[in-house]
Amino acid sequence: MTVGQISGQNILADDFRSALHQVPAAVVILTTRLAGEDRAQTVTATAICAGSAEPPSLLISLREDASFCRELGESGVVAVNFVAQEHHEMVRSFVEAGAAEGFARSACWRRGTTGAPLLNKSVVSMDCTLIHSQRQGANIVYTAQVQTLHTADAEGLLYRGGLLRRLESGA
Repeated sequence: MTVGQISGQNILADDFRSALHQVPAAVVILTTRLAGEDRAQTVTATAICAGSAEPPSLLISLREDASFCRELGESGVVAVNFVAQEHHEMVRSFVEAGAAEGFARSACWRRGTTGAPLLNKSVVSMDCTLIHSQRQGANIVYTAQVQTLHTADAEGLLYRGGLLRRLESGA
């Protein structure tokens, strides 16, 4: 994407994705359990936003053609794990080798009340049940009601411009 302005019907999907990749965003591992197997999808926080504080809920937007989207719809549960900097190598294994290898390489997981895997020592982990889904263009937007919430005093891992990044201390 070039620096400048693109407007109206001229905005292409690749331009939109490229623009969002320039926004520093928390790294998130979404997990679920289906047919006795743990499943995962690594995304950034640009795919997630708060739905409501009362009751606590999230909106999660995923490409409809992703296999995780189908798995999530079938399981009806999701854990939203905001990754800590200490999990940098584990995130790489999820992205490069896939979920099975990522889970196998790490003893950092525990089972949530919904059955979805929760990441130990993540900045925030939310164990959720899906209560609604709706198509939005090429995506499915899920409404996930938070059942349990876990926090840790940890620095979050960020993603920007194709790279995993650490937050600098101080302002």
